Amino acid sequence: MKKPNLSIIKKIAQKKINFKKWNWLENGTEKEITLKNNLEIFNTIKVIPRFLKKNFNANTSVNFFKQDIPLPLIISPIGHLTQFHKDGEGELARGVENFGTICTISNMSRLSIREIRSLAPKCKLIFQLYVCGNKNWIINQLNNAYKANVCAICITIDVPVKSYKYQTMNDGYDARQFGRRSNFTKYDWSFAEKLCWDDLKWLRKIVKIPLIIKGIMSVEDAKIATKIGFDALWISNHGGRAFDSGVSSLEAMIEIRKKINKKTVLILDGGVRTGSDIIKAIISGANIVAIGRPAIYGLIANGYKGVLQTLDCFFKEYKSGIKLSGINFKKKTFDRTI
Repeated sequence: MKKPNLSIIKKIAQKKINFKKWNWLENGTEKEITLKNNLEIFNTIKVIPRFLKKNFNANTSVNFFKQDIPLPLIISPIGHLTQFHKDGEGELARGVENFGTICTISNMSRLSIREIRSLAPKCKLIFQLYVCGNKNWIINQLNNAYKANVCAICITIDVPVKSYKYQTMNDGYDARQFGRRSNFTKYDWSFAEKLCWDDLKWLRKIVKIPLIIKGIMSVEDAKIATKIGFDALWISNHGGRAFDSGVSSLEAMIEIRKKINKKTVLILDGGVRTGSDIIKAIISGANIVAIGRPAIYGLIANGYKGVLQTLDCFFKEYKSGIKLSGINFKKKTFDRTI
C-alpha cells in the first residue's frame, strides 16, 4: 500500500474476508444506536484553530503507567482474532510492539497470554479480565498475567450477560468455531453476572500493579470506582456491543470529567477513527484514547504490518492535527493518580 489511510486499509480488509466475519467485527447490539452515536458524536465537537503559536515541535508522546508511548493512543481488547489471522492476538501485539504503544489482551483471547508474549516479547501489555470464576480462578489469571510482565490489569464490568447482535445472529455465525486456540481457560459466566462493588474492593487490595476499571459510563459509578482506588477509569460502552442505550462514550466521558477529580485518569474508547478524533477526545477531558476495530482492519489487511500502518496513520494525523489546530499538548505522565 502506498501512503495508506484508514479508509483504504478498511476497504482492503473487507475484501479479504467473508461477509459473516465482517458483520461480526462491525456490528453492534439491537438497533445499533450506541454504535452509530459513538461515531457521530465526534462531528459535534468543534475546534477553533489558533496559529503562529510556535508549535512546530509539538510533542505527541505521553507516559502511561511508566510506559512511554508515541501518542495518547492504545489498543482496546478484542477477542476471537484467530478468525482473521492464524496468529490473531499475537500478530496484533507484534504490530503494536513495532509501533511502541500498548496492547490490551483479554483473558478471552483465543491465544494464551504466554503465546502472545512469545510472539511479541517486547510489547507493552495490559491484561483485561472478565470475572468468569471464583477468587482462586481470578488469582490464577492474575498470576499468568504477572508472568507475562504486563504493565496493568484491566477489569471489564459492562457485559455480565450476553447481548443481542442481530446481524451476527441472522448470519448464524459463531466466531468461536473459527481459528486456532491455545487459550483453553474454562469460563463460568455466572460469576460475572453476580459481580458487585465488594468484589472490586477485594480485587483492588490484591492487585499490586496499576488497576483499571473498564465499562464506566455514569458519574455515579465513576465516583464509586474513584473511592475504591482504581488507577484509571476506562470510559467505554463496549464499542456499541453491550447495552444499546444510545449514550456515546464521549458524551459519558464529558459528564464524568466535570464531576470527578481532575487528576483522575480517564481512558476513552468508542468511535475514534482519525487523529483529529484523538485531539477532540483529549480537549474534552480524556487522558488516553483507545481504538479497537481500526486496529483489526490493519490486522486483516496485512497482518502485523497492517496494524503498524494503521497506527502510523493515526500518529501522522494526530501530529498534523496538533500543528493545524494550534493545540500543543505538553508531555504528560499518567501514573496511579487517583
